[in-house]
Amino acid sequence: FAPPRMNWLSWSVLRWIILALIAVMIPSFAVAQPVSAMKVSPTAEGNVIEFVEGDYILADGLTLPNSGWSRKPTPHIVRINQTDWRTGDFHSVAGRFRFQREVLGEGPFSLYTVSTRNQFSVSVNGVELGSNFGHVSDQILAWYRPYLIAIPADVLKPGINEIIIRVVSQDSVGVGRVLVGPNAPVRDYYLKQYFRQITAPMAFNFAMIVLGS
Repeated sequence: FAPPRMNWLSWSVLRWIILALIAVMIPSFAVAQPVSAMKVSPTAEGNVIEFVEGDYILADGLTLPNSGWSRKPTPHIVRINQTDWRTGDFHSVAGRFRFQREVLGEGPFSLYTVSTRNQFSVSVNGVELGSNFGHVSDQILAWYRPYLIAIPADVLKPGINEIIIRVVSQDSVGVGRVLVGPNAPVRDYYLKQYFRQITAPMAFNFAMIVLGS
């Protein structure tokens, strides 16, 4: 007994059903994005997360491509002495970090980064929250300097959130340490690092000048 043959109309209907199912399934795959690897440190105000991996993309010049992201450890620094680049030529890198909103608890929140070099901007869910330059040619020396950027509570959303740090440099380029968490513990950490890396060395140098005069 042979099964009945499907006529052209039946095949057409079946094809449209399959296409409709694919159209429904594609968004669900897009939403199921993997979060970045991170360390979670509990504090009295809530969890502070530090990303130990991120997705990165590197380009010559000032324009970053839309594809080609690859997972790498964080920090991720491309040092000019390990390349054939010439000092003065622009290179760009972007780091992408994803996390579940629920891991942070209640806000408000801040982002801390250090060793991100040199001119950079920070966006969360497509909203730019801050940068350390006015123009890409400003030649900021940011490799040693900690930065603190506020994250408004209404920028975050339930589920997966995405941070993108875009960096431009005419020397070494890259994304340093990245921490996110409640304002109080992240700000305290920033102030301690700022004292160690900025205030104390400046005070020491000033003292040496005074003693040597």
